[in-house]
Amino acid sequence: MKRHNQCNQIKFGGCTFERVSSFLCSVSIINGDNSILEEIKHLFKKGNIAYYAYKILINSTLITENTIMTIYMPLIRPVMTYA
Repeated sequence: MKRHNQCNQIKFGGCTFERVSSFLCSVSIINGDNSILEEIKHLFKKGNIAYYAYKILINSTLITENTIMTIYMPLIRPVMTYA
């Protein structure tokens, strides 16, 4: 394996790959320092987007707590867990 620092490429077995600081692989964010902080921030960001999409329904006084949990469990929680 050769590293070409000048052009940010890694040569491995005849193939050339671009060096990146982090990338999204399926659900996980993989980075050079092997830090999970960036992945946690990504999950919270996606969870906030899902929450604010259903905020009007969740904050409604006309809906019971059981209905709110019925909205939260299948729509918001999986986004926070799996993004």
